[in-house]
Amino acid sequence: MIDAKRILVVAPHPDDEVLGCGGTLSLCTGRGAHVHVLIVFDGAAGDPQGKFESADYVARRQREAEAGGRSLGLTNYTFWGLPEGHLASSEELDQGAERLAELVARLQPELVLAPWVGDGHRDHRTVAEAVSRWLSLAEGGGREMGIDVWGYEVWSELPPDQLVDVSGVWPRKVEALEQHQSQLAYADLLAQMRCMAQRDGSGQYERFQRWEPVS
Repeated sequence: MIDAKRILVVAPHPDDEVLGCGGTLSLCTGRGAHVHVLIVFDGAAGDPQGKFESADYVARRQREAEAGGRSLGLTNYTFWGLPEGHLASSEELDQGAERLAELVARLQPELVLAPWVGDGHRDHRTVAEAVSRWLSLAEGGGREMGIDVWGYEVWSELPPDQLVDVSGVWPRKVEALEQHQSQLAYADLLAQMRCMAQRDGSGQYERFQRWEPVS
């Protein structure tokens, strides 16, 4: 998986790419991979107490994502800016799948990483469903296009098919998350990220589940 040279990461919100697979992405960019990050939602609901300037808040979260990405060697971001926090209709999911197909056709990734289908966050499940619908458009679940697809975890633990040891790049992952001050103002994300990574003992790991073809 980490040997892929062209990677597309689908992240629901700014910071999910860091939390879910930031260490793996750092390993990949360190080997010369080209990584493109798609942020689906605008993140506008991430400041419920109004601690930050509302007129600049969405742009602030985009800047935080780009700054965090630089810590991981990421320089290519696309922001769809879709409204978050609502139950997407079937039509919206189909539109998302079609839009994703267009991006994939342009970028030609070998590897796609997205939230796993069992994630407990509604926005994350919405993105996972759109990815599943995109895959259903491709015979063979994307593999006939030469694309490998894996789900990553953020806060909901997945049963992993692959573990990636990110201990060697952990400081970069921490540095990347520290750029997301708008979110750290509300929760100790660093501690939560550490608990997820170290739950099986020593070292830090990111966990992935292979996305099986849609029948």
